[in-house]
Parts: sequence; structure tokens; C-alpha cells
Amino acid sequence: MKRNNFILSLFLLLLFISCKNTNHYVGTHIHKYEIQSTEEDQKVESLIFPYKVEVDKEMNEVIGQLEVDLVKQSPNGSMGYWLGDLLLEEAERMSGEKYDLAIHNSGGVRKNLKAKGAFQVKDAFEIMPFDNNLVVVDVPGDTLQVFVQHMANANGWPQSKELRYTLSDGDAFDILIDGEEIASDKIYRIVMPDYVANGGNRCYFLLDLPKKDFEIPIREVIISNVKYHTAKGENINPIDDQRIIVKP
Repeated sequence: MKRNNFILSLFLLLLFISCKNTNHYVGTHIHKYEIQSTEEDQKVESLIFPYKVEVDKEMNEVIGQLEVDLVKQSPNGSMGYWLGDLLLEEAERMSGEKYDLAIHNSGGVRKNLKAKGAFQVKDAFEIMPFDNNLVVVDVPGDTLQVFVQHMANANGWPQSKELRYTLSDGDAFDILIDGEEIASDKIYRIVMPDYVANGGNRCYFLLDLPKKDFEIPIREVIISNVKYHTAKGENINPIDDQRIIVKP
């Protein structure tokens, strides 16, 4: 995990120093500045070149194949279907336990993949550049009702197939978890990013709930899942099953 944090930091550094042109916008005037490479820049580039070769090799490794575009969309985007299902699957594979569903906040997903074909390691880093860990939270049924409504207010979040509901004017109706209505006296074990579990995206209602941190960044979870399915001869191909039914 520390190695991959180093790779991400170096990846971003290489991206930064490779940018030589800067546009500055003020009102209707556009000023363009050419930033010349200095001797210090060249020294830095020379110093990190051996690492750059290794980083490029790791980042460009093809670990899977896309059969459809992965598009971030609310509600019911292919990226959300794929991400929700893989988070639940990997959490269960790592723990040997069963969980009820998985969710991910929409803002944490940073890139669409609009080209079928090779899925590279760098795609996982670009989809999920933040150091958010995978956690599971024990959520009472009445709090889960609040949670689903919170997601509906934002036009839906990425979610696993176990959660389905009807969305109308920002409200959630007919909420089902694995085909059943939410039971207020039941504890639901929900997989999510630690950012959300710790109150991010105004999810303050989750703050004091019991949590288990897998201590693995979600981008590593993505890489692991893609490799797992590739080893089984399976490509990335989320099915559009309309988990959120939209009504006027």
C-alpha cells in the first residue's frame, strides 16, 4: 500500500513538471505564459527518470478489458453499477463475510472511461485518485431510510444491485434491499468509502455507528477486482438493470 502511495505521488509529480504552458484568465482577457524549463527542472527530471520508467511500466500494465463504456451518471450510470458491485464483491472476498449492499459517493469518482478496450492500472488511479479506504458500517434500518433519502436528494449514488428504489422529485419510494423492505429493527452492514462513513457528503448520521476499516484504498480494491475477473476470463461488462426507477 505504501508503495502504491509512492507511485501515485510520483505519477502526479511527473504530470506537474511535464506541464510547460499556463493560461491565466482575467475577465475577457486571456494571458498565456510560456514557462521555460530551468536547470533545476532538468536536474529533477534526470533524478526521477529511472523511477519514471518503472512508474510508466506499472501504470500502463493492462489488467483487464472493457466491453462497454464506464460512464459516471446519476442515476443509473454504468460506472456506478460496476463500482457498487465490485466494492461489495471484494469486501466479501477479503473478509469471508456477507454484507447487505455497497454504495459510493458520486463526487469520489473522478473519471469516465469512454473507450472500450484495455483497462490499465492508471485507469484505477485516475478513477479513484483519493486515499479513501474501504470500510463496512453497521447501519440501523431507520438510519438506512435516512441514508437512501439522502442519496436520492442528490439524484442517486453509485450502488450495488441489492439496493433498488423509485426516485421522484428528489424523494425515494419503494425502497428494497435484496427484494425486501427495510426493517427498522435490523442492522444492515453496508460497504462504503471511509470518507462517507466519517460524515463526508453531509452523512453525519453515520458518524457514531460501528465501523470496520479494511485499511486498503478503494483504487487497490478496483485493481484487485479487475485482476480477479480477468484471471477467470471475464471482461468488465456491467449490465444496465435500472436500479433506480425514475418517475416524474
